[in-house]
Amino acid sequence: MDLLTVKRTAELLLRLSEQKPEVAVLPMRVQKAPFSSQPESVGRFPRCTPEEVGVPSAYVQEFLQRAADKTNHLHSLTVLRHGKVVAACSFPPYDREIWHVTHSLCKTVTALAVGILMDEGKLSPEERIVDIFAEKASPLARVRYRNLTVRHLLSMTSGASFSEISSATQTDWVRGFLDSAPQFEPGKAFQYNSMNTYMLSAAICAKTGETLSDFLRTRLFGPMGIRQFYWETCPLGIEKGGWGLYLLPEDMAKLGQLILNSGEWQGKQLVSQRFIREMRTRQSDPPKEMSDYGYGWQCWLWARSGSMMFNGLFGQNILVLPDLDLVIVSTAGANRMFGKSAFLTLCETYFGGKAAFPERLPPNPRAFRKLQRAIRLLESPSLREKEDKMRLDAVFSRWPARKLCEEQNARLDGKSYAIESGTARLLPLFVQVLENNYTTGISAVSFTCKDDALYITIAEGIEKNTLAVGFSVPARGVVCANGEEQLAAVSGVWTQDEDGVPVLKLRIALLEQASTRYMKLFFLTPETVRIELSEQPSKQALADGTSFVSGASRLLAAVGGERLQTQLDTLAEPVLFGRLVSEQHAE
Repeated sequence: MDLLTVKRTAELLLRLSEQKPEVAVLPMRVQKAPFSSQPESVGRFPRCTPEEVGVPSAYVQEFLQRAADKTNHLHSLTVLRHGKVVAACSFPPYDREIWHVTHSLCKTVTALAVGILMDEGKLSPEERIVDIFAEKASPLARVRYRNLTVRHLLSMTSGASFSEISSATQTDWVRGFLDSAPQFEPGKAFQYNSMNTYMLSAAICAKTGETLSDFLRTRLFGPMGIRQFYWETCPLGIEKGGWGLYLLPEDMAKLGQLILNSGEWQGKQLVSQRFIREMRTRQSDPPKEMSDYGYGWQCWLWARSGSMMFNGLFGQNILVLPDLDLVIVSTAGANRMFGKSAFLTLCETYFGGKAAFPERLPPNPRAFRKLQRAIRLLESPSLREKEDKMRLDAVFSRWPARKLCEEQNARLDGKSYAIESGTARLLPLFVQVLENNYTTGISAVSFTCKDDALYITIAEGIEKNTLAVGFSVPARGVVCANGEEQLAAVSGVWTQDEDGVPVLKLRIALLEQASTRYMKLFFLTPETVRIELSEQPSKQALADGTSFVSGASRLLAAVGGERLQTQLDTLAEPVLFGRLVSEQHAE
């Protein structure tokens, strides 16, 4: 990592940790478009019983219920065989009809675009990067990267030191990539770096004069009926390539099915069989802590022979198993950055090398009804509550909690607390950094109780977010930060700590993201409140991932090491204190 990048990144991190009012090194701009619900997706997959495609309903039910373990932090799960959905489940408060961030899963989508461009004869695996970007390659870059080709970008073997961290500090990412010092000769080693994928996105723009989104809209997404998507761009308007794409889970499944069909969709060859075959071939060898099976062209190979995976951090996956004609799609907020996780281990148990299914099984209506009921229960906590209400012991245990909730909500009505200066923001830290979106920090928290519903208003500078709190079913709302909207679902529960202090626990799930904000409000006295914030994926998951980001360890050493790490820990789990400034009860 070059000294300028170290300096700028250190400045960013120190601004975050030292409560600077202006944090971003680069000017803030709205990156994510607001989600807009549209008519039903074009070309949805047909649904069928598992037995119709040779899989026992009981087997699918057991897999779903084990996958639903809270430690997996799944947001949605979809299983297809023979091009038909046998099970699709959203885990509340998430919704399969809302697009979801894909993180690095979209690297494989960028690779498919590269494959289409190669099929058109406009790009070659052996084409040199300094030739594609001749106007931005300095004489030194032409020497340093004279042997760097498209093939090296595809296989994550470029050796470039310009990384995800670097991109947060510079406007021209192509020039920054070419001006960075290589860490090794291209092709000599594997190094996971999202900027390799960005350079592929930029190459498509340079070769076609189109944006990556427009290129895909006409050649891939359009023919496949993928209408609702959004891809964030760099400061110069080029799609990020390696991250920033939002897709519906159903449309993610279409991409998996495209691979199963060797690039064909409804009788039309969208990507050549040759490219799909090359993409799924082992091209480089990641370290064991990232994968046991190797890396292809912008995709991970998987446990079953011939299988592959689109993989994004925190559990965004499209598993493609050609010999079983099977696709598994997951969205999640798990504590894993890369390809190894408890969920993928579970997938290996049920669909790994030993799994075998016939083409068809005899109908089993009873088992299928049990599967359908299991999915309804997983998708609807209120349905489980309704069943619990039938139990007499549940009635008696629920009454005190309900009374406590009503009393505490009423006590909060009209109260407003001024928050002492701090670094806490409503958006999780990971989303702030990823979106380059930093507010001035939480300055006030106030409450309104209306029609038996509690509302919390969180002020950050001149911006205020008012959110309904759902105590039985999560309440939908919108979080706005510097004009950028995030769909949210807010759940609340009242409890007490060991000293009898009333505690309001809030879960603010960002429905389009992998990240969730948690808040605990301790009402220490009638006039004071302590607010503890955390996020999921946890700070430990974020810390584990930094060791894989180019230059991260050297960066920490360069700007204070242990001291800065302590400050970053505080940023991930900040504590705020507030004092009552007004109390105006509604009439």
